Formats: sequence, C-alpha cells, structure tokens
Amino acid sequence: MIVGLHVEELVGYQSEPCTDHELATATQCFRRIPDAVYSLPSGYTVLLHCIVENMRGKAQWRFNNLLLGHDRNVPGFERISMPGDPNTGDVSLQIRNLTVSDTGEYECQVTPSMNHPLLRRKTWLQVTDGLASCFAPTLVMPSIPRLFALGKEVKDRSLVVPLPDEEKTITVECVAPNGIPPPDFYWKLNDVLLRSMPTDVKSPVKWPQIVTNQGEDRSLVTLLKSDLKTGDNLTCEVSNNATLAREDLTARTLRTTTLFDVHGELNLGLRVGD
Repeated sequence: MIVGLHVEELVGYQSEPCTDHELATATQCFRRIPDAVYSLPSGYTVLLHCIVENMRGKAQWRFNNLLLGHDRNVPGFERISMPGDPNTGDVSLQIRNLTVSDTGEYECQVTPSMNHPLLRRKTWLQVTDGLASCFAPTLVMPSIPRLFALGKEVKDRSLVVPLPDEEKTITVECVAPNGIPPPDFYWKLNDVLLRSMPTDVKSPVKWPQIVTNQGEDRSLVTLLKSDLKTGDNLTCEVSNNATLAREDLTARTLRTTTLFDVHGELNLGLRVGD
C-alpha cells in the first residue's frame, strides 16, 4: 500500500501538452502527459509517463489524497521512484512489483515558479490479481529497433551522409514493431537525449525535428547535415511496460546505434545492442 502525506485534493484544471507558443517562449509545460489509464496484473512494473519541458518548479506525484513528495526515491518505499533523468524533465513515476492496493488515481504535479504555471495531469492505474489477471492486457516486448535512411535499411556500421548535397537535412526512421503496448521512443546523439525544436510559422525551421505519434511503432528524427561530423553516433532507444518488467536493469531499454560518416561512398549500416 502506497502511503504519504495526507492533503486536501486541490481544485484545478488539467494541463494539456505543450503548445507551440509555450515551446517558443520556453514556458514550463508538459512534453509528455500520462496515458488516461494504465492496466497491469500484480507483480508487474509500471511507468506512469510525465515529461516536463523547461521545468522550473518542483515535481511530485499524488496518489488519491496522498502526496508522494519531491524526492526521486520515495523514502521508505523501495518499489516507488522517479528513475528518469531530471536534466531532461523526465519525472515519470515507476512502481515495481505492483499490488492491487496500488490501484487508484495518480497525478503528476509541477509547482509554479518564476511566472511559470502550475502543471497537473491525472491518470488511473488499475492493478488486477488472481483470476482477474486473466483478463488483463497482454504485455509484449517490442522487437529490437531497426533504422532506415535514404530509402533503405541501415545494415552496416556507418550511415554515410552525402555532402555536398542539395538536401540540407537527413531523416532517420526507427521502427520497433510487435510491442504491446507500443513502445516509447527516445533519440540520442552522442549519448545526449535529443529534443524536437519548437516550430513557428514566422521563423525558419530549427533542428532537430522529431515526429513520434503516440500508439505507433515508429519514430522519425530529422537532423541538419552541417551539424554532423564523422564519428557522431545516433541511437534509437525503445521501452514499454513489458521491457520495464525485466529483472535486469540494463535490459529494460532496447537500443540500436549507427555511426555517421560524412564522406566516402554511400554505405548504410548500424550497430545493434540491447
């Protein structure tokens, strides 16, 4: 049973995902909100998503009428944590070894700060047990992600970027099918998490641009070729509730990496890791 500080439930709105205006003005906003409902059998691990762009306030989660506090590891409760990188605004809540008593309403909250608004978004966690587990959704890990670029699959160790070239950008697609639920996608360039730059019809497009439609098994990243150099590595990482249930912490994310080569003949390739 999750416990915490008793509080009166605050009355307020539910925040929506970042608008283009909020991104352009570097306003605190939700880049990723929790799904409306999470449903898993007892014993599994769940990750309640919540990612904040331009975070200025302090993040915490509410479980029913209890606040879980700002610590990324809830004191006294080893099952509960916020394992994401705080530098990227990832305040997703992870609960391991789920029990039926974990069922309830959860809310990701970020305090207002320096004229940045209060953020709040609720979700519902349903944990089933016993015979009810038979009716819980099946969890399946996605396939190892595969990369595609310049009209074909990347199959060797390097992805050649043709220069000079009329095309100023290069788009790489990451595909990871068969996951139930579909996985979350993360792109890294030289091990640094990439964020999609905000778009503004009045300003030139900025790079990188990332397109990931929730519920799909693929993601696209578009990079400016002039920003790349030989030896840069691009990684696509995927995870879902099935991978997060694995005992081996290093196996909870599936990844594929390719190396950029900005000269030489066209020869697409990749390096795969799990």
